[in-house]
Amino acid sequence: ELLGEAIFEFSLPYMQRALAGEEVVFEQLLRQPDGALMPVEVNYIPQRNGSNIAGFYALARDISDRKRAELDHLTQTLNRRGFDMRLSMACATARRYLRPLTIIFVDLDHFKKVNDIHGHAVGDEVLRTIAQILCDQVRESDIVSRWGGEEFVILAPETPMAEAKRLSERLRMQLEVHQHPGVGQITASFGIAELAADQSDKAFINHADQALYAAKAAGRNRVESFDG
Repeated sequence: ELLGEAIFEFSLPYMQRALAGEEVVFEQLLRQPDGALMPVEVNYIPQRNGSNIAGFYALARDISDRKRAELDHLTQTLNRRGFDMRLSMACATARRYLRPLTIIFVDLDHFKKVNDIHGHAVGDEVLRTIAQILCDQVRESDIVSRWGGEEFVILAPETPMAEAKRLSERLRMQLEVHQHPGVGQITASFGIAELAADQSDKAFINHADQALYAAKAAGRNRVESFDG
């Protein structure tokens, strides 16, 4: 009962969609009696009475273990597994409702030198700091993930290309001005793509990767977009 009341209180838009006949799955944090927050996955399933919607069933499950498995242990951003799940859901939603969705690849410039000169412990601290800068600068609805090594990816729902370019330039400048203790400046190259209506998830990723390659080929510490 506590679980249901807590979820219903904060999920009116999802309830409205369920009452319109759409099965809805979403995640949210549930505050427990001791004050701790528990991540839950909620499923609203419309209950039909002939051609009418009589109400909906609500199912909720604790996904704490799954959330822990989706985190990159070093930066505490999403890992590839966690990101791939969000990417699939975000692309499906964007295609269905014809909403804008952009993806931003962020690759640190010449990061190998940091590890070679200062050691991996210092390199790890730089990665943690950069992950925090990215998370601090994006919106709550944006998704930051460590793609691998010194590369990050940001998924930005409800964000057209022009807005993603402004966000990327702001992030680029924030990284450029930050001075890492003992290391100094670390810059990054950015590649952006916007999801097309008939595009696969893989093609979407590939276009952002092509834009990132163009940024690095053009001299690094810059933002490039896939406009083809």
